[in-house]
Amino acid sequence: MEGGAQTLLRRLGVVVPARDERLGIGCCLLALDEAARRARCGLEVVVVLDSCVDGTDAVVASLLPTLASSVHRVEIEAASVGTARRVGMSHLLDILGPGDHWVSTTDADSAVPPSWFRRQLTHRAAGASLVAGTVHVPRWEGRQRLGPRWEQEYAADGHRHVHGANLSFLSTAYRRAGGFPDLTSEEDVALVREFARRREQIAWATDLSVATSPRVVGRAPNGFAAHLNQLANAVPNEHVRGVAAMEAW
Repeated sequence: MEGGAQTLLRRLGVVVPARDERLGIGCCLLALDEAARRARCGLEVVVVLDSCVDGTDAVVASLLPTLASSVHRVEIEAASVGTARRVGMSHLLDILGPGDHWVSTTDADSAVPPSWFRRQLTHRAAGASLVAGTVHVPRWEGRQRLGPRWEQEYAADGHRHVHGANLSFLSTAYRRAGGFPDLTSEEDVALVREFARRREQIAWATDLSVATSPRVVGRAPNGFAAHLNQLANAVPNEHVRGVAAMEAW
């Protein structure tokens, strides 16, 4: 581990909400497994299968023999990313048991970098109760004209971005903040806002960016896909136009 992070707990946890994510969940879990290996930490992964009908669970099951991490599957019918994260985090904290734990959340269509946990723990060693990371799109998949516009806007805003795909925090601080609210969108923003209101130390980290998908149809009505579609509608001749009705979680 880096710096003073080696003094922290060697058992970590992460929640991955998933609704019909059979195409991305494999890369997501393999990336988490590698990041835990690089951090030399044991990892408990809770995959929350929310109203899945596409075989996501079968993909997860097929990967279990290849993963060093412990993967736990929870099935719900909430159609809500906030509820999925909340239920998943409750399940994860039960698995980890009493005490202070460093836990994370990411998305099933995203892949964390190999240094993800190591860098989180470095920020924790410096005093952070929550680490808010950034995202990037490695392949625009037919939306190439949109890429430069999004990247320019993203950089211009400075880093006060909040992504459920790249959040980590201390479990005791999470409990004090009341946990993820049962929202269909922006549950991550609400949680970080509550951390800030309580004057918890937040690290706005730019050194652990998570790769994510530029898909047209998202799972949260006001999530990342919806934002990209708003931008796409403003880009002349964009190959993939925005859609008016987003698929709800």
